[in-house]
Amino acid sequence: MPLIVISGGPCSGKSTRAKELLDYFQTKAMPVQIITDNNLDRNAVYTGYRYELYCITKLYQTVQCTIYCNTPAHVAREWNTANHRYDPSIFDALVQRYEPPEGRNRWDAPLFEITPEDQLPLEQIADYLANKRPPPPNKSTVNLPISDTNFLHDVDRVTQDVIDSIVQQSKMAVLGQQFSIPGTTEKINWNQNHSVSDLRRIRQQYLKFIKTHPPSKDNTNVTAMFVQFLNNNLC
Repeated sequence: MPLIVISGGPCSGKSTRAKELLDYFQTKAMPVQIITDNNLDRNAVYTGYRYELYCITKLYQTVQCTIYCNTPAHVAREWNTANHRYDPSIFDALVQRYEPPEGRNRWDAPLFEITPEDQLPLEQIADYLANKRPPPPNKSTVNLPISDTNFLHDVDRVTQDVIDSIVQQSKMAVLGQQFSIPGTTEKINWNQNHSVSDLRRIRQQYLKFIKTHPPSKDNTNVTAMFVQFLNNNLC
């Protein structure tokens, strides 16, 4: 099933836009389901995961698009005050930390940016989801045969995908959080902050290691092996 990711800062109108989409697709007799985090504690859980969702859609070879609710902070603050959604300090922190989607990022494209005054381009969104060809799956979401002559090249791409996922998730993370990585049930334990250069250094160590210690079985999940290697070195 195609995926629509609705992104925006706190109290930017995401739930309202989701309801508009639901009503539109239901009038077209198209199956639709809203997956929301409204049942979570808004003042305790607020991690973004757009990149991870992108990898999942690639794994299942479906299409996705992103809707960005670009609501001015002062308007969102008024909505928050009226509806008592977030504690004021949490609201301000989320506004500062929020990273808006960018259409040039493959995990955010195509991007439909809307302000509170804009109408959703419903027909354009539906046309894209119905007619766009899904992307091929990432190397990180499939097991790699060791006998493949491109094995080391594929491992290089897989490990870079994992690093990209960690970097994106870490921007909105809190210490002690676990990051889900597409292609494996293993999780990254984020117990302290690490720079991109730290992650790149560990990745280079892993690439050197696997050249001299290749897996002994075909169809080994290299993504899981790399996540385990990261956890052992992110101490």
